[in-house]
Amino acid sequence: GFDLFERAFITGAAKMLPSYHALYLAYLAAVQDPAVVAALKATPPSADDELIQSHYTVVQLAAGKTLTAEPFARYFSSPERACIAPILANFDRWIESCKAAASAMGNKKVGPWDAAARETYIAFLEQYRASTGLDDSPQALEEAWTLLDYRWMDTAMPLQLVHDIEDGYGDPLSVKATPDMSLRFLDETYAEANA
Repeated sequence: GFDLFERAFITGAAKMLPSYHALYLAYLAAVQDPAVVAALKATPPSADDELIQSHYTVVQLAAGKTLTAEPFARYFSSPERACIAPILANFDRWIESCKAAASAMGNKKVGPWDAAARETYIAFLEQYRASTGLDDSPQALEEAWTLLDYRWMDTAMPLQLVHDIEDGYGDPLSVKATPDMSLRFLDETYAEANA
């Protein structure tokens, strides 16, 4: 069976997925908004417009039908969308549950997991939460999500959480990072099934 930390990690992922699915649906509606898509086709933005071209912003029509953009965290926190708050609350519970499990296990090694391995997963979840909730400049967003990728690469145990690393699907600019989260179990069948 699963150890205490694995149960906390798996349960946290399962509880997060409905909220993340809601974000995904809101994301699709935002990036495929017909008025925005038409404006992008009519007046393509400059490739060096960091705000609009950022992986982590939503393009919108501003007053005067000009294009603008705002970070995911701000756009998806508006009252009519309200996707980010439930995700951040889930992250908080998930992180605390994993920390409590890691603390209870101490330095005990179970299978391939030891205290250091458990800490890499907690650091990954903390950075994932920070990146998701960040309302900042395009440069800061890119740095935060890049750091998340590094934290993910540090997690090398048999449970892998796939996060928002793909871009270019579904948005007319082909640059936006698609909200994505799934839990993978790396067992003896994984290599063959993913060959």
